[in-house]
Amino acid sequence: MVNADGAITKDNQTIGADLTVFYKYKPDQIVKMYKEYGEDKLKSIINQTLRESFKAEIGNYDIFKLPTVQDEIRSKVLVSLNGKLKDYPFELTELKIVNYDWSDQFDAQIAETMQKAQQVKQKEQELLITVQEAQKKVKEADADKQAMITRAEGDKEQKRLQAEAKALEGEGIRKYNDSVATKWDIEVKKIELEIAKIRAERWNGQNVPNNMYGPIPFDSIGGVK
Repeated sequence: MVNADGAITKDNQTIGADLTVFYKYKPDQIVKMYKEYGEDKLKSIINQTLRESFKAEIGNYDIFKLPTVQDEIRSKVLVSLNGKLKDYPFELTELKIVNYDWSDQFDAQIAETMQKAQQVKQKEQELLITVQEAQKKVKEADADKQAMITRAEGDKEQKRLQAEAKALEGEGIRKYNDSVATKWDIEVKKIELEIAKIRAERWNGQNVPNNMYGPIPFDSIGGVK
């Protein structure tokens, strides 16, 4: 759990971390170290300066960005320490920053954010399903429409073909009737010619009067005049 001594991020979130600094005493200043400071005092100075430098650097970042810039933070904190502690009888060699931690409030905030994100994701999924269903209905409607158009065009074509068939049938009947009439006229002509032939064959050379209104005159011998 982060205590009151935690660092404040750029977005006002309190975090903590386990910090470990490695250093070595300068060989030519060991006497000065014991005479003027002592190990405990130097450790206290290092720890205090480390916390200050860490807090100052953390204030430049949002909490969500920290996992991606850990090496950058470590390098900058180490540079800051070397600058502040350069006059002391030791030399900093390495700094490790591990186990970031944050407040319970931020844990709750993360949980709430994750829950909202899940809800948003669910809504997006529901919306996607709704859109897909709508698109499906549109495609089905288009298919039904196309089917109706195809059926209507088929019916139209069928009626056109039926009308053409009727017209052809009527034309055939007309031509048949014309043919029958022509044949009948020919037959009549043939009969008339046959009758004329028979008359011609039976004619004895005398003129038969065509008097339809009185008796046919006879001569004294009994022949037709």
